[in-house]
Amino acid sequence: HQIWGLLTPIERRRALGLLSLMILGMFLESLGIGLVVPFIALLASDDALTRWSSMSEVSAAFGDPGKGTLILIAMAALTVAFVVKNAVLALMAWKQMQFAFDVQARLSQQLFAAYLRRPYVFHLQHNSAELLRNVINEVSLFTNFVVIPCSVLIAEFMVLLGVVILLVAIEPL
Repeated sequence: HQIWGLLTPIERRRALGLLSLMILGMFLESLGIGLVVPFIALLASDDALTRWSSMSEVSAAFGDPGKGTLILIAMAALTVAFVVKNAVLALMAWKQMQFAFDVQARLSQQLFAAYLRRPYVFHLQHNSAELLRNVINEVSLFTNFVVIPCSVLIAEFMVLLGVVILLVAIEPL
C-alpha cells in the first residue's frame, strides 16, 4: 500500500497498463504450454488423428495432408506461437524496467529538490556527500529491491495462475 502511495497518478496508470501486459503474457505462456501437449501427442502417436477429434478437424481444415506434412504445419504453428510469446514477454520485461527506472528518476529528483529547499543551516550540519549518496543509492536500493522484485513477482504469479487454470481445464482431477 505504501509503495502504491509513492507513485504518481500517471505512474499508477502505467502500472495498471503493465498489469494488463502481464495478463497478456500469462495467456501467451499458458497457450505455449497448452500447444506443446498436442504437438507431442501428434509426434508420439500414429493414431493421434483418429483418437482426438480436434486433431482430425484441424487435419481436415488443411485438406487431410499426410502425417509428415501435418507435423511440419504443427511445428511451424508452434514456432510462430513461441516467437510471438517471447516477443511479448521481451516487451513486458522492457516496459517493467522502463517503469522501474522512471520511478527511480522521479524519486531521485524529488529527494534532491527536497534537499535543495532545506534551509542553509541544514546544509551546514549535514555532509553533502551523504545527501548525494541518499539521492543516488537509497532510491536505487528502493528500485532494485522493491519495485523490480514486486513487478517480477506479480508477473510470475500471473504465469503460475495461468498454468494452474490450464491444468484444471485440461485435467481437473
